Amino acid sequence: MNALTAKDASKTISETEDLIILDTRDYLIFADGFITGSIFIGLNERFEDLVISLIPPGLTILMVTAPGKEDETAKRLKKAGFDKIAGY
Repeated sequence: MNALTAKDASKTISETEDLIILDTRDYLIFADGFITGSIFIGLNERFEDLVISLIPPGLTILMVTAPGKEDETAKRLKKAGFDKIAGY
């Protein structure tokens, strides 16, 4: 998994087809500021169900996570069947 700088993330967003930006930070932090076009799904007990319901299969995911939650988020995405992760 790749830790991306803002510049690298911007490049990944512009160069990757079928990419979705998934923000899993606390909803109050998300509401205070987010990347345009991103979607919010919090890391709660229904995370996998919501990911499966809201994200079409086969997309590449760019994660926005709270510090220290990168591995948990990636593992739970993989559990839901999403293994194309561009980084965080």
